[in-house]
Amino acid sequence: MNECVIIGTSDEIQDTSYADDPVSKAVAKHSVVLIAEEYPFKCPSRVSTLAENMQIPYLQIDPFPEHWTALGIDREMRARQDHLTGRDIRLSNADSVRENFWLEKIEASLDCGRVLVICGYLHVNFLSQRVEERGATVLEKGTFPAELLHRKPEMVLDPAGLGEYLEKLRGQLLFREGEPPWVRRRG
Repeated sequence: MNECVIIGTSDEIQDTSYADDPVSKAVAKHSVVLIAEEYPFKCPSRVSTLAENMQIPYLQIDPFPEHWTALGIDREMRARQDHLTGRDIRLSNADSVRENFWLEKIEASLDCGRVLVICGYLHVNFLSQRVEERGATVLEKGTFPAELLHRKPEMVLDPAGLGEYLEKLRGQLLFREGEPPWVRRRG
């Protein structure tokens, strides 16, 4: 991989027709030879179908849950699934491991040329930095919709911080479950 275009979005938007225009425009503008997508599902994505229609190779780059243990991120990723869904939280270790995994997978598939990477919007700046650290060039980075580019994680948790956060969360849940029905919680 010599050059990279990174487009971030949300899970809710990624697999809708809203993705078609930004992907098509990026492919045309940058003469992309590979589309790589963070898409942790085994079924075809909207972007994979679009790539096929444009006759551009497609690569799903996110590790599947059965690979998390081998990567050392199983606990963090399961915690994300079980307790952090819908929250803008960066898991510094797991997300770093995943981003490096993505780049290794892309590099194994493409010696040189331009790749378009579709990922979650919170990965855009971190992934851009990793691409440059590997000696490649980020031609462009953005999000769809555009306002997602400036969103920051509400929390960044390393493995120890995640453990503390989950313990605190468990304590709050246990307290609520043990409360008598007449106790009213204040927001």
